Amino acid sequence: MAPQKTIQNNRYPGIRSFEAQDQNLFYGRSKEIEELFHYIKIKPLVVLFGKSGLGKTSLLKAGVGPLLIKQNFFPIVIRLQDVSIPPTKTVLTALEPFTDQKLLDQYGGKSNNNIWEALQASSFQTPDGSIATPVIVFDQFEELFNHPLEVIEEWTTLISDIIEERPPKDIEDLIYKIPRSKRTPELMAWYKPKPTKVVFAIRSDRMSELHQLRYEIPAILQNRYELKPLNITQAKDAIEKPALLTGAKYSTAPFSYAPETIKKIQTELSNELKEIESFQLQIVCQHVEQRVKEEQTKSKKTIVVPPDFLGDQKGIKTILKNYYKTQLSLLGSQEEQLSVRKLLEEGLIMNKRRISVAEAVVQETYNIDDDLLSKLLNSRLIRPEDTRLGRTYEISHDTLVKPILEAYEKRRVQEEKLAIREERRKKEKESLRKQKMRNLTFVGILLSALTAFALYQWSVARSQYKNSQEAQLELLTANTELNKSQIKVLEQQKKLAEESVQNKNTIEKLLDYASFSLGEIPRNEILEKIDTLIAKEQRQRNEQLATQQQKEAEITELTKKLFSSSESVRSKNAYTLSKRFKTDADLPRILIENASEKINQDNLNSIYQIIYVLEKTDASALKKNKEGVTNFIKKVRDSNLVGTATEIRLRIIENKL
Repeated sequence: MAPQKTIQNNRYPGIRSFEAQDQNLFYGRSKEIEELFHYIKIKPLVVLFGKSGLGKTSLLKAGVGPLLIKQNFFPIVIRLQDVSIPPTKTVLTALEPFTDQKLLDQYGGKSNNNIWEALQASSFQTPDGSIATPVIVFDQFEELFNHPLEVIEEWTTLISDIIEERPPKDIEDLIYKIPRSKRTPELMAWYKPKPTKVVFAIRSDRMSELHQLRYEIPAILQNRYELKPLNITQAKDAIEKPALLTGAKYSTAPFSYAPETIKKIQTELSNELKEIESFQLQIVCQHVEQRVKEEQTKSKKTIVVPPDFLGDQKGIKTILKNYYKTQLSLLGSQEEQLSVRKLLEEGLIMNKRRISVAEAVVQETYNIDDDLLSKLLNSRLIRPEDTRLGRTYEISHDTLVKPILEAYEKRRVQEEKLAIREERRKKEKESLRKQKMRNLTFVGILLSALTAFALYQWSVARSQYKNSQEAQLELLTANTELNKSQIKVLEQQKKLAEESVQNKNTIEKLLDYASFSLGEIPRNEILEKIDTLIAKEQRQRNEQLATQQQKEAEITELTKKLFSSSESVRSKNAYTLSKRFKTDADLPRILIENASEKINQDNLNSIYQIIYVLEKTDASALKKNKEGVTNFIKKVRDSNLVGTATEIRLRIIENKL
């Protein structure tokens, strides 16, 4: 038989709760353990409440639970999270291992309170065999209120008999009907309520929901114990003492903390009341333990944790932030991690607060299959909650909201940059494709022309050479005509040539390539002719530009006058501009620029005149300047300076676009 492998445990559980087997690691809550134990001992019902993440479950399981067992109590922890199962059945299932079925069959079935009967037929013993008093602990008691109202009311009535240590009403009526001669000790023992303690552990933000139970359970408003964050001294014990424990069952050898390291942890995690949340402390200590484990694999020397194990000044904040990243990295492929990130960062947070999302939405909208969901639950980043509408999921703790939002913002910026880069790449690719097509078109036309003339020359030359010297003279004449035709071909292509200097270089290379077939071609003369044509085209363009500038200057002057103080002048200039734009489909940029400036100055009259101009302007002029007009309309709407009538006019302008 192979030797049994020893399971090595971490000294700090991190995000998960302490369990009963972790009681030797549970430090910093000795005061709370004693106080809560005392409450449970003397009160039939105790309500334990506190903020999420302060360690209510850990206090009950690893702190108070072992102490209860030592004092002849038997804790039974129950969760009511599955709304498909009535709370009454959940309690009965939890009691089933301790229930004497024969005794229940003999005396039970006479009351509507089956929880009371199940407890009467159950017996509880401590590990040493002593008779124990049951302590029913309802952890995360807020889950009760996810069940239907009628189910809650029924359960409350049943559990109130247990808390008040009284027989149900129908049992009381039955006892009075039993003749004294038949009241045997065994029968009366059955009807005598069994002492039972009940604990409700609930989040502070759900405390108000307990009020609906106050009529059936009056003690629910009285016997309350609040769990608060750790103070500085308690936090020091929770940091130091687990690290000093010896034993082969731990994944690290004992280690200690430098005083300045503890001081840094206390300072960084404390709030304004010098309180520290257990949730955050455990994450930081778990990070330190991992660093220690790495160092101990390199050296066997005793480690005293220095402050630099926590990183720089932002080290602890980084640890909390990286906890989210680390857990994500363990979930699988990049695609799976992205699905989880979208769920947590976009689906489970709204207005910087945690929200719950239905299981169907989690799986279908965010592409989370059963396997990935199981991994996500094991990571403790989310927790399930069963409601009346089905199972839902939420982020496990408020502390994770901030690092999740920061990670989302970083991802959003990166995705926007990638989208812009991809859009730019597509545009550049399309531009290159069009340029290549233009070049290929030009080259194809030129090569076709050169090849046609070369073939013609070769055909004519071969035919004439065979006949006579006169044929050679005709060939020379043909060559001369060919040269003239070549110049005409190149003149026809000059528009393509002027698109870039590269096209001219292409012509030079093609001329060199074609010279073998064409014979003696006045190459330089052709190029000089092309340059002359390009220069002529440039002069024409300059003349057109001057004319355009003159037009824009005139319209600019009218545009500036449009913003003068006189209403009559504005109307006149607006009319002039609108008439001008009907005949000249060239809306000047200055109109839109001045318009945007006036919007910023909240100049309503000027804005109305500009809208008038655009409304009267020809559709072709508007379409030519579609982007500028669209931006102007958007700025007008964003400024909230116009009413319904102006909005109708803006839509008329948009229809022209």
